[in-house]
Amino acid sequence: MAKQVHDPGTGTFVSSERMVNRDGSFNVKRIGALGPFQDMYHYLVNIGWIKFLIIVFLTYTFLNTIFASVYLACGVENFNGIKPGTTFSNFLNCFFFSAQSLTTVGYGNISPNSHLTQLIASFEALIGVMSFALITGLFYGRFSKPKAR
Repeated sequence: MAKQVHDPGTGTFVSSERMVNRDGSFNVKRIGALGPFQDMYHYLVNIGWIKFLIIVFLTYTFLNTIFASVYLACGVENFNGIKPGTTFSNFLNCFFFSAQSLTTVGYGNISPNSHLTQLIASFEALIGVMSFALITGLFYGRFSKPKAR
């Protein structure tokens, strides 16, 4: 009589351990998998919501700070609507203009009046549109991720 083999579809060797845990996670050890900074998409999709939202907020603040510093280095005299004041006041005005440009809101009370600042603002708007598209994709990936129940 031939020996009966139970093949679950994953090979011919059946172990006594479960391949899928009771909570739905796989009982598999990944060897050679990419680390969190090499596979940023999976890292950002799989971390907790609080940590994800903190990363989004910090990235938004970091980008605005970088662009505000660039605008400040160009000089506030290259903007309509900014009255020169203290360095901190000038930085805040540049930061809020950066937030308006990055999100493409553009209230209109501050506007660039030189070719250099207009070029920087248009580049910032491009970065803003692309970053919001990436964040939207990450939100979709997080919401559409299947969960075992």
